[in-house]
Amino acid sequence: MEPFSSKNQHISSQELQSFSLGTLSSEDSHRVSDHLAFCPRCRLAFAETMQSIEVPMSTPNAPIESRQSAESIPGYRHLERIAQGGMGSVYLAIQDHTNKLVAIKVIKQREASGYGSERKKRLVREAHALTKIDHPNIVHPLEVVLVNDSPALIMEYIQGQPLHRWAKQHKPDIRTAAVLTKELAQAVLHAHQRGVIHCDLKPQNILVTNVDSKPSLKIIDFGLAKLSDEDWSITSSGDVLGTPAYMAPEQTSGSVLKATPTIDVYGLGTILYELLTGRPPFEAPTSAKVLAMVARQSPVRPSKIDQQVPPSLDRICLKCLEKRPEDRYASAKLLAEDLQAFLDDKPILAREPSGLAKLRRLVQANPLLSFAFVFSALLAVTSLIAFVNLRKEFLANSKMTRSLQAVEIQKLSEAIGLTRPSRRCSMSFAQACRRLLNDCLVLPLTKKTPSGLHSSE
Repeated sequence: MEPFSSKNQHISSQELQSFSLGTLSSEDSHRVSDHLAFCPRCRLAFAETMQSIEVPMSTPNAPIESRQSAESIPGYRHLERIAQGGMGSVYLAIQDHTNKLVAIKVIKQREASGYGSERKKRLVREAHALTKIDHPNIVHPLEVVLVNDSPALIMEYIQGQPLHRWAKQHKPDIRTAAVLTKELAQAVLHAHQRGVIHCDLKPQNILVTNVDSKPSLKIIDFGLAKLSDEDWSITSSGDVLGTPAYMAPEQTSGSVLKATPTIDVYGLGTILYELLTGRPPFEAPTSAKVLAMVARQSPVRPSKIDQQVPPSLDRICLKCLEKRPEDRYASAKLLAEDLQAFLDDKPILAREPSGLAKLRRLVQANPLLSFAFVFSALLAVTSLIAFVNLRKEFLANSKMTRSLQAVEIQKLSEAIGLTRPSRRCSMSFAQACRRLLNDCLVLPLTKKTPSGLHSSE
């Protein structure tokens, strides 16, 4: 086959499945691997394909797989496959010198270069991480052997079932969910103290066993584990490192990041959420939509799905699932302490997010709506500022006009005040003249009689 002509020409689902199962030719495998390195869409499709072909086989009478690499491991007998997935298979065997059941994890046979080498690195990394850890709630490694030039990891055999299946069957109550999550947090803390970060915590990677008639948990699959000073990113071969529904927001970008304990705190939060609600924090038809929800949306409160969840456990769970790592519990120890405080009916550290934090979540969940709101707010503020400036200018002009009017009135008043005395004098003189004239006209026409009566001559 020819290489893809452009990034828009995607890999078919049949090719992805064949690539996962290792049935493609060397040339086609390299071509698909190169395309996955730059195509996020095909990486997500590849992750879905890997999940869809994982078929656990837990029955003890499962047929023995005719696989030379598995059956030729010296020191082990009666090999039979109990689980398989996109990376490889897990076999149940008996160790010759102890007669104990063990689990052997082997990878699919690939070319020495390309995608196969990345899987070998992951298996070796897992073995290296497990050798640093010794905790009753974490699977214990025994040794690493070479099978046909490929590493195989020998581990203790854990007879149990994945946590998500156990939870569906037993439906644990609120306190049991808190107890189990605290147990996991203490185991994760042990790994962190030894510099190992799991980076892929989810119910599928937790096995439930019975110890003294009580459920006990075992953390498995450290294939994505990182040391605290290592980078976390999508591999150059296009491998999708993690399951979208349980990945921390910082893992969804695919950028190179330092592995921090808060990644596992987020994973513990997803486990607690599923124990409380029976579902993961985010669900969508496709991985792309799930990743978008993980990156931007806040999960529904567990108490809205199950009203029996108390507010304090609500806050503990949601604090683990904060988008920003600095807003989560800084360590698995703090998470375990808060869960113990909840079990003891004591105050917890987790608090309701502030108004600013809620606003930030709203902006992250609705970027387009937030942009429209911010644009409208800026437009309103700009209009208000323009109105205020116009009003100030209008008031300034009005004040100036009133000042000019006052000056004119003052001048007019002064002019009127200067002319008023001469006008009064003129009026007084005119009145005096009129009275004198009237007297001159009236006196010759009248005379006075003895009786005091007037008569005319």
